Amino acid sequence: MSCLRILSLLVALLAVALAWAILASPMSGTLPCTHVGIPYGYKESDIPDLKGRVVLVTGANVGLGRGTAVLLARKGVSVVITARSQKKCDGAVADVRARAGEDFANAPVECIVMELSSLSSVQEAVVTLRPRLEKLGGLHALVLNAGVMACPYTLSADGIEQQFAVNHLGHFALYRGLEDILVKSAPATVVSVSSVAHVHTSTHGADDIYRVLTNLTALNDKSSYDPANWYGYSKLANILFAREVNRRLSDKQVFANAVHPGGVSGNLNRHATTTLSKVTGLSSSAVNAFNDFVIANMYWTEETGALTSVYPAVSHAALEGKIQAEYLVPVARVWTSNAHGANETLGRALWKFSEQLLERSSRE
Repeated sequence: MSCLRILSLLVALLAVALAWAILASPMSGTLPCTHVGIPYGYKESDIPDLKGRVVLVTGANVGLGRGTAVLLARKGVSVVITARSQKKCDGAVADVRARAGEDFANAPVECIVMELSSLSSVQEAVVTLRPRLEKLGGLHALVLNAGVMACPYTLSADGIEQQFAVNHLGHFALYRGLEDILVKSAPATVVSVSSVAHVHTSTHGADDIYRVLTNLTALNDKSSYDPANWYGYSKLANILFAREVNRRLSDKQVFANAVHPGGVSGNLNRHATTTLSKVTGLSSSAVNAFNDFVIANMYWTEETGALTSVYPAVSHAALEGKIQAEYLVPVARVWTSNAHGANETLGRALWKFSEQLLERSSRE
């Protein structure tokens, strides 16, 4: 076979692979290169005037959360954001206003300190948030955005595997502490930021998934721990949580959805780059430089990535319940999660387990 024929065959195979990635694979929309030719499901110009509405966004001092807060601030939302420290909070408010534009120097943006890996910190934040939200006029959307990815084996302050603790349980506790305000503010929405990484669990049997997501010993098992797999478990939990919230509250006009925002500029890759440095033997500065290049040239910008979160949070379709219990991918398109993500029995069991962990924490 001639070199030209081989090259032609390779080009054809690459074209087929790219078409599959764009149109049919779980990676559809994850990066701009897998969104070629697909219309956006929502644009910034579609966001309505939102004056008088209150939205809480966790982890909004950087990346996707910051992009979400910026889009909302431009539309008149009273934006309440969270960050892990007072120093991060102090910079986040000014940063969101500055990125929103010169007309938004005094936009109603404020920040509450909350460390999601500590249930006591979440409870303190809830105590601070409740009267503040009531004064602002309620809570019309809760965007559960903050997270960690592929970190080394670590237990949270409450003795719970770190990725599950931050990505799911801390947000679960926050939601439970504010649930009644959402109901009073209805129509309202809950957005759980998940990831395509939940498909890592597709190769695991339902019994294995059930065991890890409903049993603390299995969840915390260091000998079984794999950073990517446990990240996948936590992102599956985000989908199950959103669908269970919707099952419980949709009749009260509180609608919940999960989203995969795709690769978005930010620092979510920080643990992955450390691992890559160890595996390749490259210096951390070289790996970080490569990571920065990839993010700058191949990822969605913060604000474009945020459209997938903003759509189920504040759009007319979301508030009218036309999208509920869905899984969305970039940019703001309804997609299909894996089968585990649609397992209502698993969702109910995860909810029960999460409440048991909160009860355990309150007793200690």
